[in-house]
Amino acid sequence: MPSKKHHYVPQFYLRHFAVEPPEEQREGEKLHIYCFNKEMGQARKCLISQVAHENHFHDYRADEGETISLEGLTSNLETILSPSLAALCVDRSPQALDQHKRALSIFMAFQLLRTASFREDYRQWQDGVRKAFRERGVEMSTELVEQTGITCLDDVTDAEAITLHLAAMTNSDVITEIARIFQAKRWLLVRVNADTTKARFWTSDYPVVLMDQNHNITTPGAKIFVPVDPTLGFVLCDHGASWDNKDGEISCMNGEMVELFNGLHVFWSRRFLFSAKDDFSFAKRVLAKYPDWKNAHRQRIEVIIES
Repeated sequence: MPSKKHHYVPQFYLRHFAVEPPEEQREGEKLHIYCFNKEMGQARKCLISQVAHENHFHDYRADEGETISLEGLTSNLETILSPSLAALCVDRSPQALDQHKRALSIFMAFQLLRTASFREDYRQWQDGVRKAFRERGVEMSTELVEQTGITCLDDVTDAEAITLHLAAMTNSDVITEIARIFQAKRWLLVRVNADTTKARFWTSDYPVVLMDQNHNITTPGAKIFVPVDPTLGFVLCDHGASWDNKDGEISCMNGEMVELFNGLHVFWSRRFLFSAKDDFSFAKRVLAKYPDWKNAHRQRIEVIIES
């Protein structure tokens, strides 16, 4: 019987942040991860299979009343893409990052679209555009549907939010275009210097993060960060940007640099941070300063329609 637990962050990715060190992991072993709940301000040790999932998250009800599941599709894509991430974790070089850039671009594009956060953001965008159109007296038309993809002007229902999200998540043209944007950027390996700091990278329920809250992936100068394991990650930036360098990598020499990257996950994550270590003191300090970031349903999308 198919599992009802559908992961929106794949287990193959989270295993790289397992409490159990890679050299001690055994085939088929159940691995653990520390999970920090931003709203509760508490962390607990969990099985990786028990985090970053929702029941029937990839299911929707068709017009005929039949339940359609896309879980098999996501699992197949994970099987194709996971070897590239595993290879990078083993080789850990700028050359390996460049070699697997195409597969990693697709992984990032798909991961960006599949999260619970994106479902919430996409709903906020749809509601914002529909409200703006209603306020301007815009009426539904074939032209409006073709230009915006919006099929009605009522507020988005729960069922519609699911259908809209899954349609966007599995749109091959959208995934291809996002992957193209990623692949065209300069890729830099980010390495934690374990000799000079004990700080380690976290990840979250929103692993692919922008480094500027006011940017989107198409904004000129936008930088993206993805942690790969506790001491490795990579940054995407524009060619010739200040972050660019001929060595193809950035070294995090101290805890402040690691916190710069971890802070991105405190902001962008919907509810949960994940780590191989049970130390989220930095997250608690940040959330004490910005308590609104604890709210999983906070408004993150602002719709502006020019006259």
